[in-house]
Amino acid sequence: MKLSCVVLAIVFIALTVAEEHQENKKQKDDDAITCVVCQMTLHTIINKMESSPDTLNAMGQQMTGACNEMPDEDGRTTCRDLIGDHFPEVFHNLVQAPIMQPETMCKNIGICPP
Repeated sequence: MKLSCVVLAIVFIALTVAEEHQENKKQKDDDAITCVVCQMTLHTIINKMESSPDTLNAMGQQMTGACNEMPDEDGRTTCRDLIGDHFPEVFHNLVQAPIMQPETMCKNIGICPP
């Protein structure tokens, strides 16, 4: 009787460990999929924006409102000209920075493992 209880306990523990391992594996698989989706999404957004000059120019025009925070009129004018006329180049250089790469961004926001 004792032996059968021990065997049952061992089987139960083995099944519990196997189930927990399977859940952990599934969670890791889900996490890996989520990480890849994050990276692919950011790559797609960046590529679509860079391939659409009209969109980038419109964003640049909208962002010139931030130039109103400059303390003097010359600064505001220079800011508006820079952002309004050169936003596509500014955006391109910004997304080329290592910290702005999709892989790094997904890690920094906690979607991908460090």
